[in-house]
Amino acid sequence: LLTASCKVGDKEYKAYSLATRTVIPEETVDCATVEAINEYLSKAFENISIYDTVGNKVVQFTIRLTEDEYTGVIDVPKEPKGYQTTVVLQGWHGESQKAKLTGGIHVGNDDMAISGIDFAGAGNAQKTRTDGTPNCAIYGDGSANFRNCSFADYYHAVEWTKGMRVPGGKCTYRNNYIAWYVDAPQPSSGHPYFAGCTFEDNICAIFARDF
Repeated sequence: LLTASCKVGDKEYKAYSLATRTVIPEETVDCATVEAINEYLSKAFENISIYDTVGNKVVQFTIRLTEDEYTGVIDVPKEPKGYQTTVVLQGWHGESQKAKLTGGIHVGNDDMAISGIDFAGAGNAQKTRTDGTPNCAIYGDGSANFRNCSFADYYHAVEWTKGMRVPGGKCTYRNNYIAWYVDAPQPSSGHPYFAGCTFEDNICAIFARDF
């Protein structure tokens, strides 16, 4: 039970909210390459039932980045029907060292939590990378909550389109064509989150076409 109170003049007001916590199984793995990450996620989602040890259809996968630099697009598959999945990507390693990802993350229809990654793009004038994938750091149809990351040299650093929901705080955006590109109304209560963010030398910081 969460309680908040405030005083206005000589009157005290209180607000109450009830929150629940669920114990869920978690699978943790260390990965040294983008290829290893994608292979692990693909196999884990194909065999997701073996991780659902408590039978509540809610599973979290945690991936720890162990190297300083990664290259490529991390492809998070669509969560299997009937399951609610969260993929946690932790870039912190060593003594508070961030991992660098030259590429991006494509998110399926599941949830992601991302922290401690320096994203590097292909140049702010390039709509796509050399492999044909969008020159975006985070894009797709899921939900990505990220903090303590940096984004540089992307056409769109973050794309909020279709069903994508991407709140993020305490991040730095440098030299992107558009740091945040928003082109979809959010039917739920989600919203972009910019607290503690820094925008430097972007052509456009936030572009909202439809919201």
